[in-house]
Amino acid sequence: MSALDKFSRLAALKPARAATPLAEPFNEPMQGDEIAHLLGGLCQKTKFGEHLTIRNWYSTPEFAEPAPAVLDLLARNKDEAISRRTRAALENPEKWLFLDTETTGLAGGTGTYAFLTGIAWWDSGGLQVEQFFMRDFADEH
Repeated sequence: MSALDKFSRLAALKPARAATPLAEPFNEPMQGDEIAHLLGGLCQKTKFGEHLTIRNWYSTPEFAEPAPAVLDLLARNKDEAISRRTRAALENPEKWLFLDTETTGLAGGTGTYAFLTGIAWWDSGGLQVEQFFMRDFADEH
């Protein structure tokens, strides 16, 4: 499958109209749910299924302005106009959103699942981290 095909599949997932919230407000941990209890997470239910959400704020690493060399590396592009726009967007790291996924493999296709998605952002001088754990293979989407 080409990269264009993969991006087309992602674009097809974009909602055609204003979406209603996918997740219900945080629920109490489910009784007998040992993982949620051990990790301090809460179960959320969406129209697609359930997932475990864990949210933590870390005072370290402390927020620090990125080095100019790092910004130059992140903004580097053959098109100078794109480089300038990217550099301007990177100027305020408090607007950055970090995304990470963990999967059961990189082969693609059947049997490869994104079982954990994490996002993080700078908030109040520390790092806010939110993780979404797939509770069942049928809940991946």
